[in-house]
Amino acid sequence: MRHCEIDISELDPTARSVLGAALTHARQNRETRTHEVPLDDFYRLADLGDEVYVRNFMGWVMESMTAVVLSPADELEVLDGWPVFDKVKITKTCFEFEVNPMALDAIEFPLR
Repeated sequence: MRHCEIDISELDPTARSVLGAALTHARQNRETRTHEVPLDDFYRLADLGDEVYVRNFMGWVMESMTAVVLSPADELEVLDGWPVFDKVKITKTCFEFEVNPMALDAIEFPLR
């Protein structure tokens, strides 16, 4: 297994929470490829509060999608990278997403 990292240092705190909740959910449900979580449940998982607008949530998801799984190989001076999310879909009631398998065992830094 190669060492992988997800740099979350450039994400704002709310986008970090969204990414962290998606990763936590996917790691706890590894047997599921496509995760479908009701928005209200996901808002609680990400600790977003009681009053969240879907449009704001979409912005946080878009920002969290900029996170990349990196596998540094210093001895080869090579850096491999993959997007954390393979797919996202947001409706008025549900957040559907797929997490890249490389992200499931990656370490997020700086640590939350």
